[in-house]
This record gives sequence, structure tokens and C-alpha cells, in this order.
Amino acid sequence: MAKRSPAYLDALVRAALDRLGAATAAGVAAAVADAGSPMTEVQVYRVLGRLVVSGDVRPVLTGRRFMSADPARPDCVTLVCVACDGIEVAPTEDITADLADLARSRGFRVASVVAEVAGICARCNSGSPIKQEGD
Repeated sequence: MAKRSPAYLDALVRAALDRLGAATAAGVAAAVADAGSPMTEVQVYRVLGRLVVSGDVRPVLTGRRFMSADPARPDCVTLVCVACDGIEVAPTEDITADLADLARSRGFRVASVVAEVAGICARCNSGSPIKQEGD
């Protein structure tokens, strides 16, 4: 097999994530293979790392998944439903800026801010056994 360029591999992974929404590296590898260009999970992780740094992909820490991101809107909070596994991305400059300021005030040099909330989405919320903070 001829060597594939990083740009080609990036495009394969971005296309798979666009189709899947959010997926693990194994899920991306399977989707890329189904599309006719197999990649190992190690290759997928390397590409995902490059795409996270460029802002094209957002890590979803809850569930160890990745999803496409809008590099023009890096300041978002990822909301993850632990009941249905759904994901919603909510733009919010204030929270991520506040977190970055907090880190800098403690001497951290901030490379990126990842804000994620795990809970129960509105659709799954009726009758949920999980209590809201402060209940």
C-alpha cells in the first residue's frame, strides 16, 4: 500500500467523525475501514491528537470519545448525558475564560481549556434518580 499523507489521513478521520457524531478511536477505525481505507487504532489516535491540537476535533472525556469541532468556536462546554450517551455542545466564552484565568492565577501556562458536564439531558430527565447539585 502506498504511503498516505497526513492531510489524507486527517480528512479520512474528519469525514468519519462527521458521519458518526462522536466516537471512540476504535469506532473511527471501523468507520474508516468500512469506507475502504483501513487504519489501525494507533494511526487513528495519532491523527486525532493532531486534529485536537489544530482545533478540528474536540475530545469528549466522558466515554473517551472524540467529535468534530468548529475551530472558530473553541470556547464551548460539552454536555454529556450519562443515560442516553447524547452529547450537546454549548458555546460559552465566559466559563472557559474564567477557568483559564483561574489556572493562570495559580501559575499555569494554559494550552487549552476543556469544560465538560456529565449529567442527565432534558429528554432523559423525567424520573431520573440522579439529583441536581444542591438538591
